[in-house]
Amino acid sequence: MTVLSERPVQGRKPHKCYHCFGEIEPGIRHIATSWLNDGCFQNARMHFECSEAWTEFNWGGTHPS
Repeated sequence: MTVLSERPVQGRKPHKCYHCFGEIEPGIRHIATSWLNDGCFQNARMHFECSEAWTEFNWGGTHPS
């Protein structure tokens, strides 16, 4: 997996959190991430808390590069 982009953003429209599936309401700051996995482009948006939990659970606290 290759992380292409990971940045904090402020939503202009509602999004679903990739981790908890809760709604990310407009105006809420959150993380937008995109990556390549086996040649397939993927992207996601997550609450800050969910991004930290996902990173800790999947990568032991650091993203693979």
